[in-house]
Amino acid sequence: MKPRTQSEMRLLVSLALAVALVMGARAAIARDLPPIKTVGVIADVGNKISWKHIGFMVFSNEQSELEFADWQVDAALTAELEAALKGRYELGAVTFTQGTIKPDVEKFFWHLPTPKENVRDHARPADGQPLDAYLVAWPWRSEIYGTNQAVSGLGIVTRGGVAFLHAAIALTLVDGRTFEDIDSCYLRTPDVDLNHMLLRRDLNAESYEAMTVEQKQAFEQGLKDFVREGLAYCLKDLKLTP
Repeated sequence: MKPRTQSEMRLLVSLALAVALVMGARAAIARDLPPIKTVGVIADVGNKISWKHIGFMVFSNEQSELEFADWQVDAALTAELEAALKGRYELGAVTFTQGTIKPDVEKFFWHLPTPKENVRDHARPADGQPLDAYLVAWPWRSEIYGTNQAVSGLGIVTRGGVAFLHAAIALTLVDGRTFEDIDSCYLRTPDVDLNHMLLRRDLNAESYEAMTVEQKQAFEQGLKDFVREGLAYCLKDLKLTP
């Protein structure tokens, strides 16, 4: 048997994560959450939006990063999650340095990544009082089926004359007492494909700079809608909202 390439192995690990998350979601239906009264929200995805073009040949692949001037991703994620949890849980502010909570997904080759150790080591309740749980939003690495490419966090992929929006973000609920994972969920909406991406033919362009004003507005709004719907899906999946 021909040895598998690193790209193929990463794809298998990515698919294993998807299966694990689905199985975890099914298992969550049959069990109750541990007693949770106080929750701290952590968003450590980063504010960079990726632009990736996959060409017919490897040397024609291109990648860049950009930021939306009026949308700070981590602040928006935190606000969205806290608004959904307010009234159901006591929310506690969490102090941490951006970039220290998200796991290094590159080094997790044979097992699934988790932010739990980083939460234990780098996150602290702002008032010094222990929290029952931490809800962590972090960027997952998602392999693009049929290619040697991958995406992480928020962005767009152009390929074959069409564009796809991606929100490769996971939500993990971490026990604030034991710092073990309670459950995890991968952002998705009813319209995502195998790669957890949304097809948007209207957003295809050679680069962000080449986009029309209307396309840029639709690109930003499309990602915002993807995130909002994906977070709502995961909050229900994690049994944090009805």
